[in-house]
Amino acid sequence: MGIHHLITGSYTKTNLYLLAFDTIARTLTLNSTVPAFGLHHSGGSGARINAVDTDGGLGEQTVEMFYVPEEEIVNVDKTRNAVLYGAHSFDVNVNNKGFVAHLAWNAIFMYDIAENGTGALLSVNLSPEIGDGPRNAFPSVDGKWLYVMTEHSQHLDVYEIGETRLTHRQRASAIPDEMRGKHTYRGNTARLSRDGKYIFTSTRGWNSTEANGWVGAFALRENGTLQSEEALTYYEAPLTLGSAGGLRVAFWEDETNAGAYGVTDYMYLSDTQEGYMYILGWTPSNHTISQVAALQYPDGASPYEAAWLD
Repeated sequence: MGIHHLITGSYTKTNLYLLAFDTIARTLTLNSTVPAFGLHHSGGSGARINAVDTDGGLGEQTVEMFYVPEEEIVNVDKTRNAVLYGAHSFDVNVNNKGFVAHLAWNAIFMYDIAENGTGALLSVNLSPEIGDGPRNAFPSVDGKWLYVMTEHSQHLDVYEIGETRLTHRQRASAIPDEMRGKHTYRGNTARLSRDGKYIFTSTRGWNSTEANGWVGAFALRENGTLQSEEALTYYEAPLTLGSAGGLRVAFWEDETNAGAYGVTDYMYLSDTQEGYMYILGWTPSNHTISQVAALQYPDGASPYEAAWLD
């Protein structure tokens, strides 16, 4: 009952890694390594929508969206570096509104996703400040709000989702105020707690071994907005997190630690500086985030994102 699994890839290796997290022993171990092949998801100059086959595989492409003149597609950088200055993420909410966070345009493209899988551009929504660099977006469960992490300014932005465009409503800092200007950071992602009462953010250090990564926790009102633009707490990672800083909240409840004062949410936090995967625990009763377990990958592998399997 206390064993849960997640699968990850690597920036530096062409393998998949199956990890086992034991909530009782508080350990993270490598179960198996599977040879595979794949690249960082290209992004950058375009985005695509594909149908899903009946067996769950990738089906026919329904539409491709371009963020440079179409005739320039053959010439632009299509390596993983392209996501550093191009389109970085694509998320769709419950109302079939699609959102592409675009670093270089400093904007969020909003689409209407039709039943046949095509996407029609509704609006281009500029970030509040020049140079923010929207990186990742996460829609609320009810489809009314969009939470956006900015890569270059390390902010969590809350947008109200209208019929055709976004309206910026709130902005919070994903790093402690005293760290601003001290080092260079890169904001990464935002994810909700299982009960929808909190939102977590991740930020990684950049070009300095002294700039450790950060995880922030913010309380949400029942309507989905931030209770306060001040964080409940920040957790400082042991390392910069390198090019990673991936964070995903586990979808399951830990029955071995259930109770009013226990950990309610586990999340992974990935690092490419030294190739670690961390498991963090959120305890809302005292507003703390703490490290529960850690694993250093073998042979120089560097995990970025992962998927909780069970």
